[in-house]
Amino acid sequence: MISNLTRMGDFAQRGTTMKDYEVIEQIEIFHELFWGLLADLHRVTGNKVLISSDPLSIFGDKLAEICNSLLGPEYSTMEDMLRVRGIYEFARDYIKALETAGTQYYDNLTTLRFNFDMEAVEAAGTTTDALLAPMREYARKRGVSEPEYGFFTLPTDKNSYCIIIKWVLEYCHDHKEYPHYFKSIISTIDDEIEDCLPTLMEMDD
Repeated sequence: MISNLTRMGDFAQRGTTMKDYEVIEQIEIFHELFWGLLADLHRVTGNKVLISSDPLSIFGDKLAEICNSLLGPEYSTMEDMLRVRGIYEFARDYIKALETAGTQYYDNLTTLRFNFDMEAVEAAGTTTDALLAPMREYARKRGVSEPEYGFFTLPTDKNSYCIIIKWVLEYCHDHKEYPHYFKSIISTIDDEIEDCLPTLMEMDD
């Protein structure tokens, strides 16, 4: 497979025109490679069923969409194949990075992830950093870490979950507009995934 990828780059550098059957050959290779990525992603996530708004679920859906589209008219030239190659290499490296941190990320952490509604954020004339600032200040005082942007965590147990979610509940109670800046606020505990946003929205009623 690697030799085929290298050969594609060589053809592009020489400006060689690929025949139809050669493009078809590359499509078949990438179709197999992308299905392999989906299998790797499923394994890295511990075979858990993710809700549709989870970033990794969206990532997986996009990989599946590309995989299925390879068999259609959208990908028919060598230039298309080089574009697919770039996407494949990025996705492959990203999944490898997830695999390196996979056990820590999924199995032993209580987490809270803020997914922003950027239209609402921009309409209000604010920024995601400004909206995260109060949570970050609270996190700093309580030993909560932010290993990724808008993603907060403590070692998994009921008390740590309460520490994280307590701030969200209290802050949304005092700032009724706050939940409206998000598409979802995803919590995980004991391998259970929940979108807290509907409950927080109800507090605004």
